Amino acid sequence: MMNEKNLNADIEAYKREVGMMKLEKLIAERESISTRDFPVPVKELLSRYEQLYTGAVSDVLREFALLDQALPGHLKALRPERTVAGLAFTVKSAPNVKITGEMTFRTQMISELPADTMVVWDASQDEKATMWGGVMTATAVGLGVKGAVIDGGIRDTHQILEKDFPVYYKHRIPNGSLGRCLITHYQIPIKIGDVVIKPGGFGPG
Repeated sequence: MMNEKNLNADIEAYKREVGMMKLEKLIAERESISTRDFPVPVKELLSRYEQLYTGAVSDVLREFALLDQALPGHLKALRPERTVAGLAFTVKSAPNVKITGEMTFRTQMISELPADTMVVWDASQDEKATMWGGVMTATAVGLGVKGAVIDGGIRDTHQILEKDFPVYYKHRIPNGSLGRCLITHYQIPIKIGDVVIKPGGFGPG
């Protein structure tokens, strides 16, 4: 068994190693969130993009050497005929058996959802729980949210369809989230596939 002296020496060595890492540029690249205004009003910008073909948007991005901008093909549209655009409101969750505090944190997150956003949800490869359903849809519609991109499970699809609310999802599953997963963060940079999504980023679909 490692004695306390050796343990402290190892901890100090680790601290020195971390201290030598030059992470400023990486942190700025990954974690910075732009606060610049768009050149036209947000509602007008979203309306313009909703009239475009997403393949054309992708081709233009390629001209600027922006290749990793499309979300993975496993995300399916619940309403393939709909085109929607919104500003990213990011959510991160992960499998977890803990229940206490989940609804409080979820309520806090919902209370901060602005109009004209697209909820973009990284479920950390969760295959067991539902991230989005009828209640979340009804709430989002009431708040003026444009749609949701869920890299995980959804349920209550008939209720979502009745609200005419655009949702992109990975799979359908009846399991509720309580006792299966926790929302750990929101409005932070997340990564789905090869794409880093930052709060306030623009996304047509």
